[in-house]
Amino acid sequence: MTITSIENKKKNSSKKSIFVDGKYVFSIDEEDLFRLNLYVGKEITKQEIENIRQICNYSKAKILAIKFIVFKKRTEYEVKTKLEKLGFDHSVIEKVLDYLKQSGYVNDAVYTKKYIKDALTLKKWGIYRIRYELQMKGIDEGTIQHELTKIEFDEKQNQILKALVEKKLSSVRNLDERSLNKIKNYCIRKGYDLNAVNKVINELLDGDI
Repeated sequence: MTITSIENKKKNSSKKSIFVDGKYVFSIDEEDLFRLNLYVGKEITKQEIENIRQICNYSKAKILAIKFIVFKKRTEYEVKTKLEKLGFDHSVIEKVLDYLKQSGYVNDAVYTKKYIKDALTLKKWGIYRIRYELQMKGIDEGTIQHELTKIEFDEKQNQILKALVEKKLSSVRNLDERSLNKIKNYCIRKGYDLNAVNKVINELLDGDI
């Protein structure tokens, strides 16, 4: 088997189409073309073609993964899911994830730490909402718990919850059971425990609910 032609892709001149014995077999980036020393007239086996396809798939998956995370940090699970949806096989995805982790592009511990900080200060979420959202992003429970234990949640969460309830109470014209239930449900959706919510409401209303 012989490489009989190397042609530029019409929509992307940096990618090349490789023809073997007159038939198209795969596309390859120009960088990989030179790195693998591919040229017209070179003899090539079926196994070499398969190996090159794997290399090309890895390069393509790596580029797409970096584009996916360059403007917004992602978890390992999010990157893996994205590459699976794009059709890459397990071995290629694992190699890409190894590269991303070793290069610092993906770090679930760092991601979790920042996510918790932003969820507290910007979104005013409670611990239950934070834990749930991190779980949905594929962060393992050990990492979540490790980062949560670094924060003095009782005091910080109480301050945030109190501010949320005060704001909601100030916007209510007629304070009745229905409006109080709305406030409670709002706080629960934010991730706060109902007992904690009731306690704060009682304190703010001097025990008169």
